[in-house]
Amino acid sequence: GSRREVTEHWEWLEVNLLQTLSSFENENDITTFVRGKIQGIIAEYNKINDVKEDDDTDKFKEAIVKFHKLFAKLVIRWVDITQLEKTATLILPDMIKASTRSSEHFFSVFLNITETFKLMEQLANMAMRQLLDNEGFEQDRSLPKLKKKSPKKVSALKR
Repeated sequence: GSRREVTEHWEWLEVNLLQTLSSFENENDITTFVRGKIQGIIAEYNKINDVKEDDDTDKFKEAIVKFHKLFAKLVIRWVDITQLEKTATLILPDMIKASTRSSEHFFSVFLNITETFKLMEQLANMAMRQLLDNEGFEQDRSLPKLKKKSPKKVSALKR
């Protein structure tokens, strides 16, 4: 019965959705629309048949949120880092603190913290050098110009 059931559902989709889908110009819009439609149908079915989500589903959702909170991908541009330093606490003995203008980020659990720290320093320095070498980068005109050190006239009293 499952093949017949799938065929029936597919035919329903063709009859009820194909005309609507032809009005969309973008594939992403089509995908979003179809997903929303299917989620709506599932929600209706669950409401009619009084299907409740399991406790396992709720626990799984909580675990996903915790996972994303702990292992989220963080992208910081090297040129945005204002300070790098190795730090240590009782809880995490080896950490690297990367400071930006707006926040501080702590990284831990390294196989070799010294090597990692040196690599991070090197990457940050390379990014700054590249920024300074960039032809589009100009010095701030409001800063006083550097003057070459010229020998000062020694007063007659000191001679």
